[in-house]
Amino acid sequence: MGEVLVGTAIFACLAGAALVSLMVYERFPAHHRQDDTSAVVRLAANLFVVMSSLVLGLMINSAKNTFETIDHNVHS
Repeated sequence: MGEVLVGTAIFACLAGAALVSLMVYERFPAHHRQDDTSAVVRLAANLFVVMSSLVLGLMINSAKNTFETIDHNVHS
């Protein structure tokens, strides 16, 4: 149940942040709304996605290796 609550809370925070950014977008100065700024933000977001994918892959691989080691010890 806790995982669902955390997931729902994170989704609500992200949705709220997206809605707030849509409301205040026009109030930003022009230099914050240029294509160069959007490109930098997009690159930073891509960096977070790549790093998260790498960490998730390493965690899954570690769990698999631990499971295989325990399985091998049990069946020996």
